[in-house]
Amino acid sequence: MCFLQIAAQRSLPGTNDRYRFHSFLEMRSLVTAPFDWNALETFDQDATLDFLSYLYNRKDSTEYFWLEKYNPYDDSSYTLEAFSAYHVPYVHLIDLDRDKDLDIVYEGYQMPGYNTKTTMVFIRHKKQYLETLSEDGIVVGLNEIAGKKKELIVFHYPCCTEYTESLKVIEFSKPGKTTVIQQTEAIGFTGITNDRLNELAVFPLPPMSFAEIGPDSAYIFNTPEPDYLENQEKLLSDQYLFDEYAAFLAHCGAGTSGRVLDQYTDEEGNLWYFMEVPLEQPNKPVMFEYAFYDQTLKSFAGWIPVEKCSLKIVTP
Repeated sequence: MCFLQIAAQRSLPGTNDRYRFHSFLEMRSLVTAPFDWNALETFDQDATLDFLSYLYNRKDSTEYFWLEKYNPYDDSSYTLEAFSAYHVPYVHLIDLDRDKDLDIVYEGYQMPGYNTKTTMVFIRHKKQYLETLSEDGIVVGLNEIAGKKKELIVFHYPCCTEYTESLKVIEFSKPGKTTVIQQTEAIGFTGITNDRLNELAVFPLPPMSFAEIGPDSAYIFNTPEPDYLENQEKLLSDQYLFDEYAAFLAHCGAGTSGRVLDQYTDEEGNLWYFMEVPLEQPNKPVMFEYAFYDQTLKSFAGWIPVEKCSLKIVTP
């Protein structure tokens, strides 16, 4: 029986669709604030152990390297008891689709020694568990919204040579017999936890403010540095272009529009916008692969020099 429908949608500048993140400060406060499951989850030992037993006994469990049934430190076989003892703290039971049964949010380290957490969602239907989400990162928000819906906000943080971050909002509902899951936001960015940017240096703009790039194309940078305004040919050389810490995040042609989240004035007095740019627009911008490993993102955000790029504010 098919009981799950997955969809994706994204708002374009100038529309009246709902945006979840209104400013750079809101995004930053969200990813840095601790998230407490205790007031939201249901504690049920039998249900937790039943889910872990299901994973342990899956014939295809070797597809999940975090479910391998051995201990890499002593090369001995994992028993169900040892497997469960390790993963129990990472299992959260909550009714995501509002159908009065408990679904599973797994948020934990894949195996001992890993330095990033993984968030996975399993929707429960009778005695079956269907995996509907797998993200490297952590849960930073869980909200009840109108229409008997819930939204799960997942923050993907950098690992290894990766330095860009992302926020994804996943909406769960069950209007009839079918569970519906849709991604309502998916934004990639960098520098959101940068210590040099504080509330005194950032000046919030009104919500739903947009800008249009013109008359020339423009680059989006990973941080607002005055040095980036000059010698761009040097920055675009092979030495920098393929470095995982290159200054450029994306290239946008003239006429590309996006939502301004905040603005910043650097030490030399240059004004920068922190702008979110949707990919779904006529003049499609180009995300550089070395910056954004997740090519499924619907939008990205970074820093654009205002005077250099002749940005024009457009408020719908």
